[in-house]
Amino acid sequence: MNDERLAAKAAQVLARAGQLVTDAKEQVGDGEIDLGLDLVRELDARGEAEDGEVRADLKALSALLDRLRGLRPAEVVEHLTSRGPRDG
Repeated sequence: MNDERLAAKAAQVLARAGQLVTDAKEQVGDGEIDLGLDLVRELDARGEAEDGEVRADLKALSALLDRLRGLRPAEVVEHLTSRGPRDG
């Protein structure tokens, strides 16, 4: 049951990301970021996130999501492709 709920949240995040990509005028809003952060928090709360490296990755992902608020899809792609995974 828990995995189904987590999978549903992940699907919701991906579906919304797909919608954003199709309209270049849209911006990543609080709703999208909060949805992503909720997914990250749930992953962090699971037992699998006990590994220090996994926790560090989830923390970095949370920080990145916060920085993407208000950006347009093209700006998000530019931001993501201009840095390494741990560069922020």
